[in-house]
Amino acid sequence: ELGMMSTTQQIEALLVMGVDPVDRLVAPKILAGMVMLPVLSVVGDFLGVLAGLAVAMFGAHVAAPLYWSGVRTALTPPNLVNGIVKPFVFGFILVSIGCFYGLRTTGGAQGVGRATTKAVVYAAIWILIANFLISKLLIDVWGWSL
Repeated sequence: ELGMMSTTQQIEALLVMGVDPVDRLVAPKILAGMVMLPVLSVVGDFLGVLAGLAVAMFGAHVAAPLYWSGVRTALTPPNLVNGIVKPFVFGFILVSIGCFYGLRTTGGAQGVGRATTKAVVYAAIWILIANFLISKLLIDVWGWSL
């Protein structure tokens, strides 16, 4: 969206009107990413646990109480914190990098494609780095085992 707005000079039009594109366009996207990615992660985790229950019961013939006992054992506070903190940080990284490249897009539709590819590659790299650093922090500094 921002890439197409950049190539059609809509960002420049906002600047001419005295509207800060970061306040108007980028900040709401970053906030939405930081709020919704953890929500989506919780929903995905919940559905994954339910799917695991179905596979355990119908595929491996494991009793439901035994499965839930294993789930309760695995859901330690460090794992829960890890599952909330990482999506929060990843949401910030994803949206920030997407907005960064979107606002700097030039060259029409081809430029939008190039900017999208760059944003995806750099976001993946930074998410891997952040994943390592957050895990390292939880393990080394706080002594948690994940």
